[in-house]
Amino acid sequence: MKIIEPSAEIIEPELAGLSICQRIDRCAATCYQRPPRPTEDEAQAFCRHLIERGHLPALEFAVVHLVMPWSLVVDFDGEKYLSVSWPSGDGPGVVSGSIRAFMEARSVFDVRAFLAGEIETGTFFSVPSGASHDFDSMEGIRFATPDEIPWQHRHVAVRVICSRAISHQLVRHRPCSFLQESQRYCRYDDGIEVIAPQWLGGDRAIDAKWLNHMRYCSSEYKTLCTWGLSPQEARGVLPNDTKTELIMYASLPEWRHIFAMRCAKAADPEMRRIMVPLREQFQAEYPEMWEGEKS
Repeated sequence: MKIIEPSAEIIEPELAGLSICQRIDRCAATCYQRPPRPTEDEAQAFCRHLIERGHLPALEFAVVHLVMPWSLVVDFDGEKYLSVSWPSGDGPGVVSGSIRAFMEARSVFDVRAFLAGEIETGTFFSVPSGASHDFDSMEGIRFATPDEIPWQHRHVAVRVICSRAISHQLVRHRPCSFLQESQRYCRYDDGIEVIAPQWLGGDRAIDAKWLNHMRYCSSEYKTLCTWGLSPQEARGVLPNDTKTELIMYASLPEWRHIFAMRCAKAADPEMRRIMVPLREQFQAEYPEMWEGEKS
């Protein structure tokens, strides 16, 4: 058994320069605690496999920002998982969303045709046969430059290392996307890792009780695996303080809401322990999201 500290960090610099498929693969690797696929072809094959199996949550970890004329922006009004910025005057508008959101959006065949031709040889997108849309309208679609993307459309990925108890609270933020270390598939033959609670070190008797229980759970888990149980069968004996790693992906407005909730004085102290330092990272990296906030 190993005791570790919780943490949270922005990982966009780590993902910068990766293709969309490599980015998705890198994030999904967290679920299985495996190395990322080494080549673009292997990453594309992995993404095609996800689509064939219907395992689409990982496709939420790559967001596309498109500039398009008003006549097309109108088609996206009311889409739940796409962000729309209406054009000013006769200029173009911006539509943003994850790969999965565009795949599942209604009546956007012309945009799918554009993406199929422009993103990694159509790894994700296909246009239904017999679609009656006028694909000449694709001439008005292009990818947005960084300066054209409103801050409200920007998404940020964060790696969080915390206890299972805290992760249960985080995944309640429904507008976010999550990929989490899976106790179904990850096998802890070398013993489990646990998160040291904030109160550890305050009382020797209580500390000993907690440590003994963590060691007991780790030992029982290893015994059950040795007796032939699979990780998903043996995981029931793991404690709430077991370490988990997750990638959390959300828009800047959603992150602002998360910090308002999770950094409040009434929030769980274990949650504030990771969210207050993370908020400082966001304040340094994305000052635009804090404009107009009361101090």
